[in-house]
Amino acid sequence: MDKNNGIKQKPIVELKDILFAYPDQDAVLKDVSLSIYPGEVIILLGPNGSGKSTLFKILTGLLKPQTGTFLFKGEKLKYKSKMLNELRQSVGMVFQDPDNQLFASTVEQEISFGAVNLRLSQDEVRRRTEQAIKDTNLMDLATRAVQYLSFGQKKRVSVADLLVMESDLLLLDEPTAWLDPPNSNLVTKILDDLAKRGISLLIATHDVNWAYSFGDRMIMLRNGKIQFDGDIIEGFNNVELLRDAGMPRPIIQAVCDTLQDETMANDGPVPRNFETFERWLVKRKSTKNDQADRRQDDLFFQRKQGQSGELRKGYTTGSCAAAAALASIKLYNGEVLPEPPFLTIHNPEGKPITLEINSAEQLPDKTWRCCVIKDGGDDPDVTTGLAICSVVKPNNITGEVVFKGGEGVGTVTLPGLKIEPGEPAINPVPRSMITQAILPYMPEGGGLTVEVSIPGGENVAANTFNPRLGIIGGLSVLGTTGIVEPMSEQAYLDSLIEEINIAAAMPDHNGKITFVFGNTSERFAHIYLGNQAGRPVICSNFVGPMLRAAAAKDMKKVTLVGPLGKVIKVSAGIFNTHSHVADAREEILVANAAMLGVTGRDLERLAACRTTDAALPILDELGILDVFCERIARRCCSAMEDFENLGIEANCLLSDGRGHFLYSTIELDKEIKLDVTHEQY
Repeated sequence: MDKNNGIKQKPIVELKDILFAYPDQDAVLKDVSLSIYPGEVIILLGPNGSGKSTLFKILTGLLKPQTGTFLFKGEKLKYKSKMLNELRQSVGMVFQDPDNQLFASTVEQEISFGAVNLRLSQDEVRRRTEQAIKDTNLMDLATRAVQYLSFGQKKRVSVADLLVMESDLLLLDEPTAWLDPPNSNLVTKILDDLAKRGISLLIATHDVNWAYSFGDRMIMLRNGKIQFDGDIIEGFNNVELLRDAGMPRPIIQAVCDTLQDETMANDGPVPRNFETFERWLVKRKSTKNDQADRRQDDLFFQRKQGQSGELRKGYTTGSCAAAAALASIKLYNGEVLPEPPFLTIHNPEGKPITLEINSAEQLPDKTWRCCVIKDGGDDPDVTTGLAICSVVKPNNITGEVVFKGGEGVGTVTLPGLKIEPGEPAINPVPRSMITQAILPYMPEGGGLTVEVSIPGGENVAANTFNPRLGIIGGLSVLGTTGIVEPMSEQAYLDSLIEEINIAAAMPDHNGKITFVFGNTSERFAHIYLGNQAGRPVICSNFVGPMLRAAAAKDMKKVTLVGPLGKVIKVSAGIFNTHSHVADAREEILVANAAMLGVTGRDLERLAACRTTDAALPILDELGILDVFCERIARRCCSAMEDFENLGIEANCLLSDGRGHFLYSTIELDKEIKLDVTHEQY
């Protein structure tokens, strides 16, 4: 992998498809691949016999794998004295028992041995030795005989042995094992200081509590294979992974999960060490005693631009993928990214969006994988923090952009979504944004292939509705405007109500207001209604609270505009349409179809649909699409008018999930209304 403008450094070591077996034994390591970069703090977990010690010996060149590739600073390792010496100067190992490592008479002699062995000048040996002694807090023990040191002091000396070599990567086997709390804390501080200086640490341990508090990246090794390699919090949240490895959850994590409740839902990340845990408990106590104070604290944590008091917007996965694709094709064509590496793309409305390219790696086929870290702003978005990556390369299909789904991007398997079955779950707007971004690089007589990946996306997708929608294997690449509006419930609801206040302040509102569910619904309302039904205001999922707020401002002529999947819930009296509150679309759809005379096998077909859009072709085939949509729209109006006896006069403009017209209870321009026919179904 090549470094580009400091975006991503070369790995110190890189293993590819490593297999190792001791003589006359089954393989200890199988298909092991990993890369370790400067400054990483990696926790290596795994049950006894999983291959951790063997992996350490391979990384230091003590063992040679039977198959696979070992790259050291970008070059294939040659098991010759010169290169092995270079490897062992750069990669050092600290044993679990320091007595297996120490042999000199005094601390100073022990620590200086490595530098002397490198045949450095006396001044350089002295400089390195003094620095290593200082770094490990051994100044008062420099002349002490090693044999009289405590176990914890010997641990520190064994770390200093490697510091004098100015190693890039330290491999540590249970660095805090058998240490009392003061020595454990001291060793932890030493390791933390080394990490801050850019020294990489790969630490094998069974102490999950210490690992959770200290590490950034986690590798789970089991049965000779890497079962997980990713963010440590994500790893410890994977209950199945821990169970299969026979490992407990960290105590603090388990306790916090038990104590956490809905009042703490937006209170920042769960603490990972005792110090932050104490602060968290104090805050939680305050939360229980004073809900008003909690809300102010929540807003403080959520608002990264606290001075303005506004929730921060973020960017969609589609925007991130488009920026990454632009970076990929630029680098492929020999261009250099700006420094710092920010690129500008445009959303469907032509508005510029500037994003940072967080990594760029050249692949063996000379293409580039570029990634943007997703920032959802103050929206509670499961994809925030994930890398959204794109690889762009030429193809021989003239003028066409072909999309592929890589790791972590799901595949559509059922009809009724915006993408056909069999296609990667990259929605139309992101596809358009990516295409526009890379179009200037379209090769003459050919096209471009874009592969989008989201490392870790498959695990995260399990916490979304994708599996229920028939999207398997990962996340969807979404976005309608390229920008994520903040959706923190109470704060967001407050901002929506402010929009009602603005609408009410307009002198010509005549009591009219239009509620739309989101960006797509708002565009749909502009096309079909213009201003005839009042100012469009986003209600998100909060139909009930928004009706209440509108009525309080004497705006009681309400037109609800949105897709069937949302409106059908309101038609049944569900006034918070978020799926975690109520998701009875299937039942409501089947019940209304039955009331229109649908029976038997046809009802079963409708019940099997994962989305309301998937049911539309069946309703059309049965000849009841128009009457069904009219029924839902009018029942929606009745439910709104009955809501809390607010005196609402309701209308409804109904679309499918793509923003195509289905039905309206309000009179529309016939020419506009007839631009869509049932042939689409």
